[in-house]
Amino acid sequence: MSEHLWMYEGVTEYFANLFQVNQSLIDETEFYERMSEKIQQSKMMNDRMSFTKMSKNVLKEPYKEQYVNVYQKGALIAMCVDILIRENSNGKKGILNLMQDLSKEYGTSKAFKDDELFGKITQLTYPAVGEFLNKYVAGETPIAYEDFFAKMGVSQSKIEIDGNPFIIQKSNL
Repeated sequence: MSEHLWMYEGVTEYFANLFQVNQSLIDETEFYERMSEKIQQSKMMNDRMSFTKMSKNVLKEPYKEQYVNVYQKGALIAMCVDILIRENSNGKKGILNLMQDLSKEYGTSKAFKDDELFGKITQLTYPAVGEFLNKYVAGETPIAYEDFFAKMGVSQSKIEIDGNPFIIQKSNL
């Protein structure tokens, strides 16, 4: 197994949500709500487990039970990488550019070596991206998502909803 399920599955999951925003199928608020849900779901998993180690060993315990997290934390990793690339390029590039560059480099006939991917990504992007990958994807440090959302001017908030929590409305089903 590859060490990089975060990229195969997580980037695809991130793109699936980002595409919906870009095509006005959902608004930015819905996108942020979805990412927030992914944060909550990923924190129910082992948030300190190295994602590269989990990916490489996903067919055996205790890693197998963490597989579903590639669709949660994997998408969040992709979002953070996208934010870092945009921040360092002054908005001129993003993770889509990275995926295109990797595709040009490797394509369908040339595979990359797992242990060389982070170095190649760093070479194609910025040192901050490489540092992130080593610390949060290969390492065991939980991602401080609020720091990445703050880079986009987004912060967590609570919304009060009118209503009485002691009254249950019944539907006529």
